[in-house]
Parts: sequence; structure tokens; C-alpha cells
Amino acid sequence: MPAPDSPNSSAKSRTAAGLTTAVILTLALQSAVPPFATDMYTPAFPRVTESLQTQASLVGLTLTAFFLGNGLGQLLGGPVSDQRGRRLPMIIGGLICTIGGIGCALAPTIGVLIVARVVQGFGGGVASVVARAVLVDLARGDALAKMMSIMMALGGLAPMIAPVFGGAVLTLGGTWRTVFWCLVGIGLLMMITAIAFVPESLPPERRRPGGLRPFVSGIAVVLRIRLFVVYLLVDLSPVSGCSPTSPTPRTCCRCRRACSR
Repeated sequence: MPAPDSPNSSAKSRTAAGLTTAVILTLALQSAVPPFATDMYTPAFPRVTESLQTQASLVGLTLTAFFLGNGLGQLLGGPVSDQRGRRLPMIIGGLICTIGGIGCALAPTIGVLIVARVVQGFGGGVASVVARAVLVDLARGDALAKMMSIMMALGGLAPMIAPVFGGAVLTLGGTWRTVFWCLVGIGLLMMITAIAFVPESLPPERRRPGGLRPFVSGIAVVLRIRLFVVYLLVDLSPVSGCSPTSPTPRTCCRCRRACSR
């Protein structure tokens, strides 16, 4: 007579069933959109400057605007998904990212483009942070580390592919607006795949109320982890980017150009 399944084995089977290849690829797509949205249109910077009759510094500000929106999306998307579940916020994040991309493609002025980039970044931030939360819900221990590595590896291809893809769009006769229409397509793909493949990984009984106090207390708990703080400081250091005190021009990790900032 076969022995009854233990709680641990049943939990492992549920985890294996939830993390299908389609789910992993969908979660990787949600995480890959922010680098695509930042790196794909950098080859078109001169054309944006000429088309909108603006300054190069203001076009560069569209990158800052995206990162601002992306950060806000991650800050708000995580707590909301803890309250409302994972699936709906991820879908809404993809929708907001798509709407922001449409605004970018149709922007008549640099001001509208900057605002649309904030919206696009906000949606991408919500979708990416919820994607990581879904992975944590569905996997534990070594399985989580393995799946996170796979997802981040797939997402890590985006910064390498995006500039090449953007340059190819321009070479084949597209404009900078065409690049943003491509990003609109990616946003729609985010939404469709989330609807089709991502299950609700946080049942109602595991959801918890949000609010400012739990949010701040959670940050305080994380900041007490010394190893995390060390990794955070290393990640924020200027070693991988442009050094403001560098005596010689360097290649900027964001704009892919010689930079002596």
C-alpha cells in the first residue's frame, strides 16, 4: 500500500505544476520589458531631437522619466498585489505600459513624450515586480533560486538585443515612432500572455492588508539585513556606469555612447 503523500511532497507537486515553461517565459517577458523600453530607442535619439525640434538633453530626460515611473510602479505594485492578488495587477501593469507606449508613439511634443514615458515606466514597473512575486509564490528554496536564475538570464538578454533591434527598425526605414509602436506590441504581448498563462498565485487567505505602516516596517526589516545592504550599495555604485570624475570618455551603460559625464 503506497504511503500517503506528505505535506512537503504535495507542496512540491503544486509548485511543479504551477511553474510551467509558459509561465516562466511569461514572467521573464514582464521583467524584460523595462530594459527593452530603455535601450531599444536609444539609437533614435538624434531623430527624436530633430523630429520634435528639441534639445538632446530633454530627449535624454525621457530615460530619467521612464526610470522614475518604473520605480514608482515597483513601489506601489508590490503592496497592491499583496492586497489584491497577483494576476490582476500584472495585467493592469501591461495595459498601462501599452497605453504609455501609444502616448510615446503619438507624442507631438517633448513634454508629452516625457509624461508618456513616466506612464510607460510605471506600467512596466508594476508588471515586473508582480512577476517576481508570482515566482516567489510558486517556488521555494533551491527551486526558487533555479527559476529566478533562469528568468533573470532570459530577461538579461533584453539589454543586448534591444539596441540591435531598435537599430534594425531604423535601418529598415522605420522612424523613432515605429520603435515605440514595437514597444506597444510588446506591451500587448505582456498583457495577453499574463491573461493566458499566469495563474493567481496568491489565494485570498494569504493576502494581507497594505498601508503605509506595513510598507515602512517591511523596508526597515530588509535594511537590517547587512548582506542585502552591501549588495545594494555595490549595485548603486558608479562602477558600472558613467563616472562623473572620469578624466577620459567612457561608454555609458544607458545611452551606449562615449560619455565623460
